[in-house]
Amino acid sequence: RTAIAPLADPAGSTSRVYIPEALATNGAPIGEMTPEVTHPSAMRILIFHGYLLRGTGSNVYNARLAAALARAGHEVHLLCQDRGAGAFPWVDRVGSWREGELQVEPAPESSSEAGEGRGAVTVYLPEIGDLLPVYVFDSYEGFEVKTFADLTEAELDSYLEANVAAVRNVVAAVGGVDAALANHLIMGPA
Repeated sequence: RTAIAPLADPAGSTSRVYIPEALATNGAPIGEMTPEVTHPSAMRILIFHGYLLRGTGSNVYNARLAAALARAGHEVHLLCQDRGAGAFPWVDRVGSWREGELQVEPAPESSSEAGEGRGAVTVYLPEIGDLLPVYVFDSYEGFEVKTFADLTEAELDSYLEANVAAVRNVVAAVGGVDAALANHLIMGPA
């Protein structure tokens, strides 16, 4: 069973995100929740998405899933590479690494939707440098883009090590997680 979560993106269009009924607040569809309704067993959830949160496909899915889970009362920790993620009104905090140390600050554009019954979203930006490995080549502002098939072994190792370290660091910093979702675990054609 699933709950339907109508969400608006920053451009104002809406779509529906389907999440497991167990994650919906007290079994109510997320679109019908009020800020005062809380989930009796809110969870700390980690979502790993190594890309941006805008555009199409899994980018939009992960952004909307994180927002829907927070609206359902969960604490969401989302790792991605969207350097402008703080502009989303559903992002409460943004974490990044400075000189190897995790620093978490309030999101500059947070709408302060947090309150009784609402969870929170913290977005983390693992330090991967300027190289963004992708499955299908496209241009991304601020990144040198290469398909996974075109990476050298050293580039792939560096990318993986940075992301694994970031996930471990976040999990330790938040005191563990109850559930984790990782997208695109297979790096592409061999």
